[in-house]
Amino acid sequence: MRSPTIVTSNHTTVKTMKAIYHEEYGSFDDLRLTDIEAPIPRDNEVLVRVHAAGLHVGDCFGVRGSPLLMRVESGWWKPKYGVPGYDVAGTVEAIGCNVRSLQRGDEVFGYCSGSCAEFTVADEKTLSKKPTSALFRTRHRFPRRASRRCMRCETSPRSNPANTC
Repeated sequence: MRSPTIVTSNHTTVKTMKAIYHEEYGSFDDLRLTDIEAPIPRDNEVLVRVHAAGLHVGDCFGVRGSPLLMRVESGWWKPKYGVPGYDVAGTVEAIGCNVRSLQRGDEVFGYCSGSCAEFTVADEKTLSKKPTSALFRTRHRFPRRASRRCMRCETSPRSNPANTC
């Protein structure tokens, strides 16, 4: 059984966090800043301290709950996880036991669910290390298509520093 407490890279413990949250489908006016339980990474996930978050068109559907077909994924009567946000840039705070490509303290960007919070969890395959020359405030604007392309290039057997993706 996993512990409900997370020990972060700076040795502080986290049980709750601030997040933009909605309990019911409705308008963006219904979103509230509130305290919720902090997520705990599974075996193949990392906990990311969010520095920048980006909204996606799917967030509009998720908050409104329409079209109704979207509720198959997001919950029929109320949202399964009421924190919007798909794109994320931040620092790895904790890792699951099967994570091999990332470590605590790595600066990353990519996509996940629920990035409009202090912390979020993401599968390690959906994150890339942030180039040292890039700023967090610009990483969240990195297009999703380009971020997926970079991830493919990083994991490609043909990738080397001379290749440009």
